[in-house]
Amino acid sequence: MIKLHTSLLISSIALLTACGGGSEDESTPITTPIPAPEPAPEPEPEPEPEPEPEPEPEPEPEPEPEPEPEPEPELNFAMSTPNGSIATVENSIASVTLNYKEQTGNVSLTVNGIEAVSDFADVTYTIADNVVTFNFADLDMNINHTFTIRGTDGDDQSSSVSIAVNVENTSMLPKIAAYNTLASTLTTDLTLSNELAVLGAMGKLGVITNAFTNSQFQAAVEAAQPDLNSSAATAIRAGFTSTPSSETVLDKLLSDTMAQYAQHAESTNEQLTLIQSMVSDIIPTLPVGTFYITEEVGLSQFYGNPAIGSGEPYKFNDEYAFMTSIVFNELQTCNLGE
Repeated sequence: MIKLHTSLLISSIALLTACGGGSEDESTPITTPIPAPEPAPEPEPEPEPEPEPEPEPEPEPEPEPEPEPEPEPELNFAMSTPNGSIATVENSIASVTLNYKEQTGNVSLTVNGIEAVSDFADVTYTIADNVVTFNFADLDMNINHTFTIRGTDGDDQSSSVSIAVNVENTSMLPKIAAYNTLASTLTTDLTLSNELAVLGAMGKLGVITNAFTNSQFQAAVEAAQPDLNSSAATAIRAGFTSTPSSETVLDKLLSDTMAQYAQHAESTNEQLTLIQSMVSDIIPTLPVGTFYITEEVGLSQFYGNPAIGSGEPYKFNDEYAFMTSIVFNELQTCNLGE
């Protein structure tokens, strides 16, 4: 029985201990460790939102079409003339009459184109109502040009007409004729055939009258021959390549040519003067040193010389009538001294 009570006692103590009964004991209680709670799983990161697509650029607005220019107002004013051209000569006047259509108020007129000829032509104009009058004074060259007359009415509407203008420089015509004559007879003139013919006639007369010997005469003829390659002859040829269109230029050319011929004829004129002095009791003095141009003979120191003749056509004075045959190559020795 005692063993049973002991066993029961132990069992009761064990039961009390298990149930928390009995007295406190300083010994460490037997405890069952409580496992630490597992950490809560970290939340998965939220997915980044997809970027919103960039908005498509708005199309640029199409440029607005430029407004069409407003049509210019129709011009009703018009100007015309029955005189579309002028053909006249220098030192004359010519008028242009203008006709107006549907003009407003008065029409003012201006002339353009005269400035283009001002260097060589003296041209002025006057305006009276609808008539423009041109005055063509001295010209240095022919005018072949177009003038424009412009009219403007009270509404500032304009109209214009073109006038073809042809004006001849008549004072230049005889100079052109002289130039053409010199150009056509250039080769013969340079040989001074006219002067040598006069020298030959006087020389033959001097031999016949024993004024000098034939040998002296032949020596004079040889010394009188011109140098066709002299500087004067070369300059003369150079001047006749093309006709100048300016009267001023032509005047200078003709003047220079006469001076060059005088230089070219110096040796010939020396012999003419020498032989003439030996027969001066038979033949009157012949002036030399200046050349003249005529339509009938061309270049000569005798035909056309106002000291020994005059007239149109030119005629030698009675004292020099014998020169006609010599100049026109109709030499008749028996006429010398008549």
